[in-house]
Amino acid sequence: MEFEWTDKLVIKFAKICSNGSYGAYTGCKTIEQKLTRFKALNCKGQNINKEAILELTGEAFDSWYSGLDKEGKKKYNKVFNELQSEYGKNKSVG
Repeated sequence: MEFEWTDKLVIKFAKICSNGSYGAYTGCKTIEQKLTRFKALNCKGQNINKEAILELTGEAFDSWYSGLDKEGKKKYNKVFNELQSEYGKNKSVG
């Protein structure tokens, strides 16, 4: 997933790394897991892809989705429909 870092995002991630595994980062036990979740939560419309969507759950998804602009929500809906289609195909095979 491509991600554009800014000084503000670097500082925000540094703070998250020093905190525990709670809130939007529940279940993230390593820096790599926090980084993946951080990028998914902060990419907004930069790069909406299957991996980013699959990383988001519960309250993390809500805050991410509410931050999307109209174009970002349109991209999300397209990718989500692709995921549903793939799930349907896999479900019928297995």
